[in-house]
Amino acid sequence: MSEYLVVQGTADTAALESLARLAHAHSITPLTGTALRLEGAQRVPGLHEAAHEAGLDLGWVPEGRSLADSRVFVTDMDSTLITIECIDELAAFDRVGDVVDERHGEC
Repeated sequence: MSEYLVVQGTADTAALESLARLAHAHSITPLTGTALRLEGAQRVPGLHEAAHEAGLDLGWVPEGRSLADSRVFVTDMDSTLITIECIDELAAFDRVGDVVDERHGEC
């Protein structure tokens, strides 16, 4: 089955082009403001590490599949789906943010 590579994040153009070259992609197609599809990308060693260093998330999606085909979408919410850490915000709202910060440092 054929698949394509979806990259998400806010990296600069040079980082995206570098990742596309590493994956041997022949083009970059915008999907949303922060998501792109690397057309013709190949699974190569070092790809995930390069994406991580550029601050990008990536995933392989079977050709022809779209989000509309899914019935359940599961994700880590904090700093992935939204741009804040919910636990920190809730703790600050309840005026116990300093306690949460101290305990977070122990993890």
